Amino acid sequence: MANQYFFKPENALKRANELAGIGDRKKALQVLHDVLTAKKSRTWVKVLEAIMFRYIDISVELQLHRHAKDGLHQYRNISQQQAPQSLEAVIQHLLATGEKRVAKAAAEAKKKNLSAGAGVKDLENEQSPESIMLSTMTDEGDGDRSEREVLVPWLKFLWETYRSVLDILKTNSKLEKVYHATAARAFDFCRKFDRKTEVRRLCETLRQHLSNLQRAAAQNNTNRLRGWEGWTQEGVELHLATRFAQLEAASALELWTEGFRTVEDIHQVMRISKKPPKPKLMAKYYERLTKIFWVSGNHLFHAYAWWRHVQLAKEAEKRPPAPEDTAHRAACVLLAALAIPDAGVGGGPAGCLDAAPISRTAPQRKTAEESEVDAEKNARMATLLGFRAHPTRAALLDEIAGEASVDVFGGDKLPEHVRALHAALEETFAPRRLAAVVAPLLKRLRDETPKLAHYAAPLARVAVTRIVAQLGRVYSVVELDEFKGLLGDLDVPYDDVEKLLVGAAGASTGPAAARVDHRLGCLRFPDQDARAPASAAVGDLRRWVAEAAEAVRALTKDKPNPERAAKRARLFELARQSTSGDHEEALRRKGVIERRKEEQERILAEKKAAEDAEKRREEEARRQQEEERLEREARQREREKLAKMKAELQLQEAKETMKALGKDVGDEVAAMAEGERQKLIQETRDDARKKEDAALKKLQEQAKRIDYITRALRLEELPVLEKRHAARREEDAVAHEKAYQDSVAQGKVDHAAALTEKRRFAAVQPLRETWAAEVLAARKAAHADAKAEAEAKHERDSVARKVARARRRYEEHEEEKERLRAEDEERAYEAAADALRAEEERQAEAEERERTERLTAEREAEREEREAEMAKHRAEAEKIRAERDAERRAADEAERQRRAEQEAGESNWH
Repeated sequence: MANQYFFKPENALKRANELAGIGDRKKALQVLHDVLTAKKSRTWVKVLEAIMFRYIDISVELQLHRHAKDGLHQYRNISQQQAPQSLEAVIQHLLATGEKRVAKAAAEAKKKNLSAGAGVKDLENEQSPESIMLSTMTDEGDGDRSEREVLVPWLKFLWETYRSVLDILKTNSKLEKVYHATAARAFDFCRKFDRKTEVRRLCETLRQHLSNLQRAAAQNNTNRLRGWEGWTQEGVELHLATRFAQLEAASALELWTEGFRTVEDIHQVMRISKKPPKPKLMAKYYERLTKIFWVSGNHLFHAYAWWRHVQLAKEAEKRPPAPEDTAHRAACVLLAALAIPDAGVGGGPAGCLDAAPISRTAPQRKTAEESEVDAEKNARMATLLGFRAHPTRAALLDEIAGEASVDVFGGDKLPEHVRALHAALEETFAPRRLAAVVAPLLKRLRDETPKLAHYAAPLARVAVTRIVAQLGRVYSVVELDEFKGLLGDLDVPYDDVEKLLVGAAGASTGPAAARVDHRLGCLRFPDQDARAPASAAVGDLRRWVAEAAEAVRALTKDKPNPERAAKRARLFELARQSTSGDHEEALRRKGVIERRKEEQERILAEKKAAEDAEKRREEEARRQQEEERLEREARQREREKLAKMKAELQLQEAKETMKALGKDVGDEVAAMAEGERQKLIQETRDDARKKEDAALKKLQEQAKRIDYITRALRLEELPVLEKRHAARREEDAVAHEKAYQDSVAQGKVDHAAALTEKRRFAAVQPLRETWAAEVLAARKAAHADAKAEAEAKHERDSVARKVARARRRYEEHEEEKERLRAEDEERAYEAAADALRAEEERQAEAEERERTERLTAEREAEREEREAEMAKHRAEAEKIRAERDAERRAADEAERQRRAEQEAGESNWH
């Protein structure tokens, strides 16, 4: 391992650079990784930052995002407390490097597509046979294949990098800005490359991180989240800004469901904040909501979002806006409010009846339960957005028309045709000419204000409902042909008009309700009396019955009835005779009722005491169960986390194995079970083995065929080669003879020239030996000098080597001493930590014993208190029972005396 050879991180960095220089980048990466994971590197030093930069560069070059993530985890553990700014610099370097490589890959893919276009020689036949055959096998074009080969791997690497950084910084309060900046960069990445699936996953990841923080804050247990220091106002604002970026990305990619979920997330974050966000930020938020609600077809919340946006924008602006901007905002607010579907009459604001939004598709009649569900959903959405509890069209128009909203709304700057539209739809009662008034105004709306042209279609539908409602106030039946003529030039197909009528008839029985009778070709409106409530009819019936009874009594008042008088006399006589018996029976029943009442009170008191005791026991058991449940859930989450990590590791190993076997797989492997995944790997291995066997067999057949061809060629060329060889021998013999004759002649000439030269040098021959002796002496002297100098240099080098060796041994000795000292310190630190941990465990055990004893004492005290209360209740019940018995005996004695006196008086009377 590297930490066994490199006692200094600088040496490891130098060795990694050398390995990377010769192309062995994986070994260089391993060297740097071993330094980061060594125990000696737990204390941050500046050189570790340079090592981390180099580690990231190599990981990016090799596209090893898992290695980069592991390195970041190790470096976070080292630098999180001591040098968080260094961790921030490393993360920024990783993100910047990944984004540069993605941009480079995108440019390369684009260049590749352009070069492919430049390679077309014939523009009339731009497709080659190969491209035509490939197009029959796949729907991808050349550009798509180029992007998949060049760009997609780098996109995946950068996406995994964003996820890793967010996972590492999710609970780090010191680098919270880096966390939110990374989330914003991830959303920009998804918007730039149109990654809708990644946006959903990123939103879910951020939602999970926020849920974990909220859960920890609710349990008041922030210690279990390493590095998180709790909620701060700045942190809440950063979360809001991130959620606004999330909403903007979801809107840009048309992920409307994710946009609504983001609205819920923003509401949760706002509940955490102690003070409201800045108006400028909220104005942008509501401006984005206007688009979401418009696309979803919720015109009511679209209008309220515009209204809140205008209010907040007015509050946030430091200088007055341009008149054009003010007029545009005012027109958007008013037109959005007017475009809310309304089934009311057109007699002014007081007569407006808000109806449920009418869908752009065929409406369906809703039951009462479905209407209640829709009402609950609207109320919940209104609460999330900070609107009134039950927002309505009439309420919004009243707010817009109020005097206090003129400055905010800017109603005095409205275009003329927008004012006319408001007057026509809200203040005009003219069912036969309303379409003729509205149609030109809608045309002006499209032509003069193109930015507001999208409001023309819903305003036309509102005009249709107003026409129907106003016709219902005047007529009972209208012919369909006449009704179509009344619609005039409104740009609403008649099929949509009938859908609106069906929706209005199914939604309510108000003034806008009408039924289409195709058999008679007319439009029927319900009677006004039929729409009266049922309570009015019941009141009329009660009044008629009372009047009839009074008339009957008046007719029979003066007529005598002897039979009835006799019955009344007999009834009075029977009542007088049964008075005494009834009185005695009433007294007896009173005593029975009193006794039963006392017994019932005693039973209820005992039952209440038992219920209170049982409730306390259940509360204690429920508290213990809750603690056990929380502990089980924590263990379950830990097991799920480990299982998820194991599954991801197995999935990555499976993908790498499949990639090594030559098969490129996507995310479909993640949906497979482990058995299916191993089966697929085995099948891929078998296919690869079969391909290798087939290629080897093909190679052997080709070699055999080449051997046969070579042998046949050699047999065929043998006669030709023999004939050519014979001709070459004859030519070589002639050439050899000629060359020999030329050589003999030239030798004679050279010999004569040499004899002449010898005679010329014969005069200086005696001086040659003297010159040679002088030259030899000079060379021997130079050799002796060079030898002496070499021996002196060797002696100096020997001394220098000895000194260097001694210095190196001294440094190694000092490094060994330093290492031993560090190990001793580490062992001492671990021993102290173990002692501290043991002391904490002993304290925890003592606290647990004390808590158990306290709970036992409390339970015993509660039991004694319950017994004392029950004894007290029993004593009070006995006392009350004795008092009531005494009262009952006194009452019986008084009754007997009264009867005795009564009997004595009757006997005296007789």
